[in-house]
Amino acid sequence: MNSSTYSKANLFKLTIKSFLILFCVPILSVWTVGSLICAAISLIAALLGLFGWNGIAMNISPGHALPGILGFPAGLLLAFLLVLSSYYTRCFLKKSLQFIKS
Repeated sequence: MNSSTYSKANLFKLTIKSFLILFCVPILSVWTVGSLICAAISLIAALLGLFGWNGIAMNISPGHALPGILGFPAGLLLAFLLVLSSYYTRCFLKKSLQFIKS
């Protein structure tokens, strides 16, 4: 065998790396940045809703809105979950990039 042929293990690893580069890395990158942006928007909306701005309301279902005082903890909870999602997605993205570099 010459040096230009690949073993099955190397070919499988190359296929996995190319799949990660084409699909996973862009999706994980957008998810990480998008989660942080949405967390910031959620905090701003929770503060505006707390101070009674009429343009923002937290609705449980159509026609059933949360009171302004309960909208703030709901906004904080949503922001916390989005930051947590961003953190774990970033960790997975780092591991994927380390695998691609190896």
